[in-house]
Amino acid sequence: MQAVIWGSVADWVAAIGTGGALLATIWLLRQELSTRRLTFHRERRAQAEQVAAWTEFDLDRGIALVMKNASGMPIYSVRATAGTPAGHDSWQTEVAAVTLAPGEAMRSERLDSESPTGAVIFYDLEFNDSAGVGWRRGADGDLQEVEPLPYLGCS
Repeated sequence: MQAVIWGSVADWVAAIGTGGALLATIWLLRQELSTRRLTFHRERRAQAEQVAAWTEFDLDRGIALVMKNASGMPIYSVRATAGTPAGHDSWQTEVAAVTLAPGEAMRSERLDSESPTGAVIFYDLEFNDSAGVGWRRGADGDLQEVEPLPYLGCS
């Protein structure tokens, strides 16, 4: 019968070290990819995070819908929707702009005179950022990426 040759201790230590280095490299690579993915999503949302809409009350001008682009780049195909609160007579209106320049705010005409109840709330805001990515911000402030909106300007 022949004896099995297991090799030297040095061979075993080298093999275990090589395997450990391979596992550490794979783990580090996955960490780096995760960090890059997170950075990509943050950068992609950066402009959209600076765009908002809300209803605003003014004694002289009544209730209006305001859209603001606080980012440093223009946004396109901007649409905001407002209407009556749930449980009231159903009424909805849309305010749109082809472009909102950096820092620009747009205030709609008086909306409460159009509403059957006189009450108006903000529903949602949709727009394309300067990279052409579509976004929707709900009344709760939640920002979601959506399909890009068609261009509202002349073709």
